[in-house]
Amino acid sequence: SSEQTFQAIALQPVVIQIDLKEVKSKKIAYATVELPESVEFYSKKFPNIREQKSLKVNLEKKMEEFDFYSVVIQANHSGIKNIKIKFYNSDQKQVSEKQMRIDFTMQSKAKVGTYES
Repeated sequence: SSEQTFQAIALQPVVIQIDLKEVKSKKIAYATVELPESVEFYSKKFPNIREQKSLKVNLEKKMEEFDFYSVVIQANHSGIKNIKIKFYNSDQKQVSEKQMRIDFTMQSKAKVGTYES
């Protein structure tokens, strides 16, 4: 499949960008972002968000102004994780679905170049 796999570091906040350009013609009202096991939403301002497995994002106003919508997530384990994004119109009908594959790896200290003396 033409599905792209993104690389990310586990145990660190990662910004994922949801492409709105592809669905601009579809009169999108909102989207849901669904996370798999051991991946959670991340927010300093709203720490409780990490308890949610699904996030509803109102896009009606944003569709005209923005090409992307960003969500911050964090994985607690390494491995390939699939994040589902479902787009809905104002009649609550699902009109599109997208999946993002992210390969989370544990970062070794050597890679970062921080050497503890």
